[in-house]
Amino acid sequence: MNKSRKLILGFLERKTLSTLFILLAFGSVCQEMVTISGYVKDETSNEVILFAKVVIPELKTGVETNEYGFFSIEVPRKESYMIKFVSQEHPPFQQVISAMKSQIIEVELPKDKEQQVKEVTVRARRSEGEENVKNTEVSVIRLDIKKAKMLPALGGETDVIKVAQLLPGINRGVEGGTDFFVRGGDGDQNLILVDEATVYNPGHLFGFFSVFNPDVIKEMTLYKGGFPANYGGRLSSVTDIRMIDGDKKKIHGEGGIGLLSSRLTLQAPIIKEKMSIMLSGRRTYIDHVFKMVGQNLPYFFYDLNGKIHYKIGAKDQIMVSSYFGNDVLSVNSDATDSTDLFGFGFKLGNFTQTARWTHIFGQKLFSNLSLIHSRFKYDIGGKFGLNNVVIKSAIRDFSMKYDFTYFKSKSTKIKFGVHGINHNFRPNVISTAGDISDFLSSREGDLIATGEAAIYANIFHEFNEKWKLDGGLRLSSGFLKGKFYGGIEPRVNTTRILNEQMSLKGSYSRMTQYMHRVSSSSVALPTDLWYPATQNVRPQIADQIAASYNVFFPKLKSSLIIEGYYKYMQNLTEYKEGSNIILNDNFEDLLLQGNGWSTGAEFLLRKEEGRLTGWIGYTISWTKRKFDELNGGEAFWAKYDRRHYLTAVGIFDISPRVSFSAIFELATGARFTPIVGQYLQPNAGLSSIDVINIYAERNSYKMSTSHRLDVNFVFKSKPEKTKFAWEWHLGGYNVYHRATPFRITVVQDQDTGKLKYSQPGLFGFIPSVAFNFKF
Repeated sequence: MNKSRKLILGFLERKTLSTLFILLAFGSVCQEMVTISGYVKDETSNEVILFAKVVIPELKTGVETNEYGFFSIEVPRKESYMIKFVSQEHPPFQQVISAMKSQIIEVELPKDKEQQVKEVTVRARRSEGEENVKNTEVSVIRLDIKKAKMLPALGGETDVIKVAQLLPGINRGVEGGTDFFVRGGDGDQNLILVDEATVYNPGHLFGFFSVFNPDVIKEMTLYKGGFPANYGGRLSSVTDIRMIDGDKKKIHGEGGIGLLSSRLTLQAPIIKEKMSIMLSGRRTYIDHVFKMVGQNLPYFFYDLNGKIHYKIGAKDQIMVSSYFGNDVLSVNSDATDSTDLFGFGFKLGNFTQTARWTHIFGQKLFSNLSLIHSRFKYDIGGKFGLNNVVIKSAIRDFSMKYDFTYFKSKSTKIKFGVHGINHNFRPNVISTAGDISDFLSSREGDLIATGEAAIYANIFHEFNEKWKLDGGLRLSSGFLKGKFYGGIEPRVNTTRILNEQMSLKGSYSRMTQYMHRVSSSSVALPTDLWYPATQNVRPQIADQIAASYNVFFPKLKSSLIIEGYYKYMQNLTEYKEGSNIILNDNFEDLLLQGNGWSTGAEFLLRKEEGRLTGWIGYTISWTKRKFDELNGGEAFWAKYDRRHYLTAVGIFDISPRVSFSAIFELATGARFTPIVGQYLQPNAGLSSIDVINIYAERNSYKMSTSHRLDVNFVFKSKPEKTKFAWEWHLGGYNVYHRATPFRITVVQDQDTGKLKYSQPGLFGFIPSVAFNFKF
């Protein structure tokens, strides 16, 4: 009996131990997970930091803050982890954070390299080139605003759009202009956002300056392809600009005085560490400069930016921002004034507002609700004796966006949302007074109301350390007067990591555009007209594939991106030459639609650290159009088809207080259609002889190749901590005075009767001086 009892007890003991072992093993496999989420901020200003890296070295995993500075990462429950935070503007920072329970935190990154956690030895920061090897972004550029301010600029005015034009795949239009053409697209196919609001006209002074004050820009991201599903409405590019929120800890200001304009930006806390305000203004004084030389040019432009940001609590924040800017050329009522350079005036500008609420549901679901208003309008007026004429056109948008980001796990992130826009177009509003009213009567113009709507979902998944996928789908629609258009827009990016320094990437995207822009070819005024897709004018569609080879050279702190693409575009629009959209209510009848395609290769070599930084970019591309009504129905080269485009940008720190920068550009000339012959033909009444021109194939000739060198020296105040810091910028635009061809002029030689072509340039050498300051 005792022997049996011992056998039974021994059996139960062994079973208990084995059961306990199984439970412990199972518990270790199914270890409890917690979520650490929150915001990464700047220690000095409490400003959120976008796209900062949050890495846990112990787990060999990490995430990135989103476009609102938020992150979320799931980790096994543990007493604490050492977490590393890395951003472009801050030295790497590490902090011990408890992981016993899920929590929302705020981490402030110091800019002082000496402020680090004592237990930690901080490694060098991961460069943008190194990060590019690992992520799934294809055809994406994030502009370094701090470095952009060091580069040469026309008139000393830092211009982020012109800096973006120096990168591969982006062709500038006319010399000095802010219009740009991405991978064979047209100028109206670029979506430009400021705090999520659309900016329809990004240029001042006929496009020679952009509307963006660099002092208020926190982040600028430009997508040439590989578009995330949350973006839509344009075919070729998206430029997403985020303004600074404002300093929540102390009063701070900065500004600049240049040859052509001055600016001032102020930031201050309303409630310390909870609520801030930012105000900024810029104005040119070209009008006063001309008065000093005895001429009357009553032209000026100005920009105003404002933002209020309020942190309600750990999970809620609200923000209201606005931009307002105008170009003004006043009409001189004294027609006998010989110093008046113009007989007309105009006023055009943008006005945007964004109201945003961000909320965190639980620990993993981040939401953003935005209400947005955007308006662009122009007024053109003239006074001729007792007659007065004013012509107006406007577009106004009201839109709503509700976006969600679900951080499912460290390897999976899902983003989804809805977007709706109400467009209101009012073209060709006319107001007249005087005798001219007898044949040109005043009218309000028709109000054209249309709408766009979209739902989207995007999922990022990391299958393993070597393979990542970012795919999505956008369902879009446009409607006007009972006409409905729908679009199915798939998006996919994939990355195959070959090793720590190399990767291959590929992308496919379809974009649909429900709006078009045309400019009158016969009026040299800012008369761009936006209009929606209609019964007769179909939406534009573009399919683009791209592939890239990415390399990082750790010893050189340099990176190389080699990228190829092919883009096919449908339902592109052209305006019949010689037509005029001013006073024309039937402008749709003058529009033509056709297709286009572009293919090319882009090379970008960047050096991001050290005393010498910068990049070399090169693009080789081919872009064609095909319209049944043009060029005999045969395909022809697009106007801004530039076969070769080479840029070299360098910034060299001569000393801690002195730096030198230079930009060199070389580009194939823009295309034009020449006259190759003439013949004589009697007119309809047989009273005279008309000379008829014979043209070559459309856009079959090119202007001369252009090249230009710009330089800039920067002299800084002493680096000691002071309440007032300053910089002097001394430089030159086009230092060897080689004007880039601006247009083609044709004159007939009086002796031989032959036609002579000339290529007048726009700018020669222009010196620049600017004084920038901070306090």
